[in-house]
Amino acid sequence: ERPLDRPEIKEIHERVITVVQNLTRSKGLLGDHAKGKDLLGVKEEVQAIADTIAFKDLQPPFVVGILGGWGSGKSFTFNLIKEHLKEIQEFDLTNESLEENFPYVGHVYPIEFDVWTYSKGVLWESLMTRILTVLNNLLSLEKAIGPTLLREGVSV
Repeated sequence: ERPLDRPEIKEIHERVITVVQNLTRSKGLLGDHAKGKDLLGVKEEVQAIADTIAFKDLQPPFVVGILGGWGSGKSFTFNLIKEHLKEIQEFDLTNESLEENFPYVGHVYPIEFDVWTYSKGVLWESLMTRILTVLNNLLSLEKAIGPTLLREGVSV
């Protein structure tokens, strides 16, 4: 059975297509804030993207890029994705039945990389350094927290 044949995956897939279409259309300038109230009206669609990113059935490797002009909502969208991934990560999976049927991976590590910050430098080296630094910090924090608390839904 292909993942898209499953009704719950198909529904999420359709929501992702909708959000991509909506995000590519101009919503007008409503404010340029990375966090706060969803003035763009994209929270549900962005959560569908976050759900898709976190699905166990998604085959790695994959990368999600958020592209757009200045003030189009890239940072805001990224923060909404991170918030929803954190909500998923906070599920208490100490119940083995819930853990077995949980449709999401345990942890997703969102890494923000602002290409403009590094545009005059060595881009690939800067990207790899950023990825490895963020992963090292998050994995070190998870190790300090311990596996028991992580299974109980403590989020990093």
